[in-house]
Amino acid sequence: FDDRQLPYVVAVNCFDGLLHHRIEDIRDALTIDQSVPIITVDARNRQSTKQALINLVEHAMRQWMSVRAG
Repeated sequence: FDDRQLPYVVAVNCFDGLLHHRIEDIRDALTIDQSVPIITVDARNRQSTKQALINLVEHAMRQWMSVRAG
């Protein structure tokens, strides 16, 4: 994704709201830039999954607008 400059988010699946690793530890382990959002989601929950997709679209739109603005 980075090489092709495609916008993305990292969704961490949290069952029952439990996050087993700190977000910064996840970011470090995956060597992900600070500009990439890391969000939590419960993939079993429709609303949580919907919000994750909304976050992805909003992030992509922000990137597109910043590229467009120059």
